[in-house]
Amino acid sequence: MLFPLKYFCDDRLPYFGKPKAIGYYSIDGNKKWSSDTSQLNYYYPSASLKKNPDYDLNDGIENVIRDEYRLDKIINDILLWIKNNVDKVKGDPKSGKWLKADFVCRRGHLTTIMKSLYNDEDEWAMRVVKFKGTLYICQYDTEERKTRKNMIRYEERIYMSWGFKFEKYLLTNYPEIPPQPQKPVNETEAFHCVFKTRLNDKVLLYGAEIDGVEADKTIVEPLPLDKLTFVELKTSRIIEHRGQQVTFERWKLFDWWCQSFMVGIDKIICGFRNEVGIVKKIEEFSVSDISRKYPHYWSAEMSVNLLDQFLQFVKDNVKDDYNETIYIFEKLPYDNIKMTKVPGNSEEHSFLPWWFTR
Repeated sequence: MLFPLKYFCDDRLPYFGKPKAIGYYSIDGNKKWSSDTSQLNYYYPSASLKKNPDYDLNDGIENVIRDEYRLDKIINDILLWIKNNVDKVKGDPKSGKWLKADFVCRRGHLTTIMKSLYNDEDEWAMRVVKFKGTLYICQYDTEERKTRKNMIRYEERIYMSWGFKFEKYLLTNYPEIPPQPQKPVNETEAFHCVFKTRLNDKVLLYGAEIDGVEADKTIVEPLPLDKLTFVELKTSRIIEHRGQQVTFERWKLFDWWCQSFMVGIDKIICGFRNEVGIVKKIEEFSVSDISRKYPHYWSAEMSVNLLDQFLQFVKDNVKDDYNETIYIFEKLPYDNIKMTKVPGNSEEHSFLPWWFTR
């Protein structure tokens, strides 16, 4: 069965409620999960106001602790939060659903779908199962994609590490203390929030990594999530000619907009670096402005509508329970999205852990 992506052109903006953070957790340098703010970082504004920052993103790069499987994560961390906070998302017993959510996933799963409309070469694969009335999505890598990841050039790994290093210059563990960029980078460390929103008649529950928050003093737990202002940090190559400007506006800003829109962020801080990893200038972008400035490259309305219609397609077709059928949705280059099925006991594709379903 196919979802017709190739001729999708519906630009009506569906109802999308403001994403609401309803929980949080941390992942430390040893990949240990904890229901606290131990990995929460604060944005330090004065660090981004320097006219000539000259931040060296290579400083200490030989000591970087990389998370080689960062892009291959299953959703166990989100499931663990649900298990520990089911009272916050529990459904009405009369509805026949355990959770008050139609979908559980990562923000990245949603943005992957949204971006599919504008990149014909894009390919991805997602598994979907139904458990107690809610659909769980987990992206995974095909064998071809795994092979390509294993062949990532050294330079590409460096570029990824530069982004983490930039955060060390602008973020701090305590807002009263300036950033300490000399600290080694551990790419596993992360602070996550769990968000809930409504897309038309579908309730979405998803986790997202948060770079930092704005605050003048340390916030004590429990966090006042409804009052927090999140900040997203990015790096990009210094733009030197028109071709680079077009690429930046057409691809990178669209990617940033999707990420930030899904968690209600309106401030993106970008460090523009040269070819050897020295940040020469820092610029702030308004997410709401981004979506209005580049309609000739991409449509915010159409990408959200694509997400809405694809999730409706998934909801309409995923009927069996998780132990009966696992549904595979795959997008290949220059193609539509294809749905196939595998048995629920497939060792290759099963992803809900026993401790969650028991």
